[in-house]
Amino acid sequence: MKEKVGQRIKTLRERRGHSQEEVADSIHVSRATYERMENGKSNSWASHLEQLSSFFEVSPEYFVQDEEKSVQNNENPSGGMQLQNNGTIKTLNTLSEIIIEQYELRLQEKDKIISLLEEKLKE
Repeated sequence: MKEKVGQRIKTLRERRGHSQEEVADSIHVSRATYERMENGKSNSWASHLEQLSSFFEVSPEYFVQDEEKSVQNNENPSGGMQLQNNGTIKTLNTLSEIIIEQYELRLQEKDKIISLLEEKLKE
């Protein structure tokens, strides 16, 4: 999923003639963080989906839907914001799963740090 989303972000950026720095500034992340999103190395795009959608003027669903549906949903007169309920629900479910995965990874990292700190305190 993150590779597909990253490719869509990159394609939009290149088609619209923006630099990575411009997009990164607009969504308030470092260029390196943005580059990881674009290269499919990070799921952090999920936290910035609204800002990316706003910057590129596409629906949030564009990034996670099948190619055909993304094109259809973003070629309507209202600028791509008109969506089918079913697609929106699937998108929300997908995003929820990604956010939960990120949360679980952060909890694991926190536990490791706590263990290391407790060991240092015992020394």
